[in-house]
Amino acid sequence: METNDKSWGEMTDDFMFRENEINIEGTKFTQKHMYGYAMFGNDLFVNVHLSKMNCTEEDIVEMKEILNSLRKESK
Repeated sequence: METNDKSWGEMTDDFMFRENEINIEGTKFTQKHMYGYAMFGNDLFVNVHLSKMNCTEEDIVEMKEILNSLRKESK
């Protein structure tokens, strides 16, 4: 079901990212998905998921800006 699958980021970065599209069978709709992944310590996995129907190029830019703003902070 997933098409146009792309990943970016390195394991040494705070987050790694993935995006893909899903065409909803029987409709003209395409749903865009973007994810940010991170591991904190040995026991906490973070998965940030953004999703949008009929995503425009402007939406894609905004979604990538949101994901690229994610930072791991120590307290």
